[in-house]
Amino acid sequence: MHNDDSIDTDCARSKPEMIKFYNSTKGGVDTVDQMKGKYSVSRNSRRWPLTIFFSVLNIAGINSQIIYASNTNAKIVRREYLKCLSKALIYKYMLERVQIKNIPMNIKVRIREITNAIEEPVQKTSNAPGRCAFCN
Repeated sequence: MHNDDSIDTDCARSKPEMIKFYNSTKGGVDTVDQMKGKYSVSRNSRRWPLTIFFSVLNIAGINSQIIYASNTNAKIVRREYLKCLSKALIYKYMLERVQIKNIPMNIKVRIREITNAIEEPVQKTSNAPGRCAFCN
């Protein structure tokens, strides 16, 4: 696009035309950086692949919100969108997890609250010692 080293002399400081073009088009990068900084999944890490993964997750969240908003014509606050997205991504896993017998009762109750899953009846088939009906 910029094959020559022409300098724009219209302003007080003479800058190459390619730098002026870059400066005029970098607003999207600044906006994404600002959005990533407000609600971020990043954690401090010395491992660079993990840092890149966190950045990709942040950008994927921003991109998915933009696609969702353009497909549904709905305006949703970023924080609420990320909460709904995270719940939708883990919903199926939580339904599987609530069926595991070794999970503590308080976690099962919380999963049922989040997923609105119906509570299964307690069935004790043997007289062997084990968890009581309350802890099951």
